[in-house]
Amino acid sequence: MPDRIAPTSLLGRVLSGALVGSAVGRGRVRRGHVAIAATTAAGSAFVTFWLRRAANRRLPNSVTGLVEDALVLGAGAALAASARRTSSEYLVAMTTHVPDGTSPVAVSEVRGREAARSRELAAQGHLLRLWRPPLQPGEWRTFGLFVADDDGGLEKVLGSMPLRVWRTDEVTVLSPHPNDPGACRNPKGIGAEFLTTFSRAIPQGTSSQAVAEALAREAARTRQLAEQGHLVRLWALPGQGRALGLWRAQDRAEMQAIVESLPLHAMMTTEITPLTQHPGDPATTDG
Repeated sequence: MPDRIAPTSLLGRVLSGALVGSAVGRGRVRRGHVAIAATTAAGSAFVTFWLRRAANRRLPNSVTGLVEDALVLGAGAALAASARRTSSEYLVAMTTHVPDGTSPVAVSEVRGREAARSRELAAQGHLLRLWRPPLQPGEWRTFGLFVADDDGGLEKVLGSMPLRVWRTDEVTVLSPHPNDPGACRNPKGIGAEFLTTFSRAIPQGTSSQAVAEALAREAARTRQLAEQGHLVRLWALPGQGRALGLWRAQDRAEMQAIVESLPLHAMMTTEITPLTQHPGDPATTDG
């Protein structure tokens, strides 16, 4: 194996560091994470090369290699566990009621400040997505996907938004789902977006083996749908057997067909909510 500071090895480390930075970064701060991670990968390659060379004067190369690998794997696992502990995702349904008699100028001014604050929250990694749900005439509602350390941190984020003076927020805590494809993907693609709420309702008399087999086939099918670009995210909702999915499909008919293709379809009820683009969505306005 060539030295880690050899050009080909160093390039591989820089690229892998950039990939990690892109996965960790969200919204407008992603480029900064990529630059920091790539630079750190390059710098650490030289530092660890000289440390390894010094250690090899006292210990066999195989021993120092095992120690180094153990340190890297342990540190990575600890950082990943810390990230899972310190941040949570939330779906917030935001409904705005402008008081009667409020001038259009005042409404426009608040909306302008709201847009600016949303961009700041996106840059800080707190606001991931914004959508418009189906609306009644005159209704002003928005769905937002937020990240915060805890419920108190989320309240501080929501309270900092200028429209909060006219708005009521309904918060749903989102938990990791074993079939989640991963970090929020770039939504720029073919088709519209949909939210699905799944509630498992297993018929009485269904054997545990049948349920286990259906769950295994469900996991395989969701991986397939994610690879096809249909399943974007999947979260567990409060309550037994409930989940929230974010999907892409050409239209409502295709979305319905996707839901019916799930192995658990006969064992759950599903609510499909079509989404339309929000002008301030961080994922579609980023760079």
